Amino acid sequence: MKNKQLYFSAHEDLCYSLDFHKEYMKENGLKELKLWPAKIVISSYFYCQHFEAIGEKGTCGKQCNAYQPRNGKSGICKHYRQTREPADNFIIITI
Repeated sequence: MKNKQLYFSAHEDLCYSLDFHKEYMKENGLKELKLWPAKIVISSYFYCQHFEAIGEKGTCGKQCNAYQPRNGKSGICKHYRQTREPADNFIIITI
């Protein structure tokens, strides 16, 4: 679960790592926190980690000045990520 992305609520737009949430709990004196795991959404959109923005599939590629193929030659950009949304179920973490 170390690399899992989690939402603060079922209605959030942004998700964060488990480490981020644990640090948030420490800073705010929380012993328990309810979180929603992120699930991948199959759609015609993607998330660009470089620009921190949502884009339409087909707009990511050599025409972008931040394009860096994962294999170093061609293909999918290393900044390309699938879009996510909160899962229907939640988990409770404690520290």
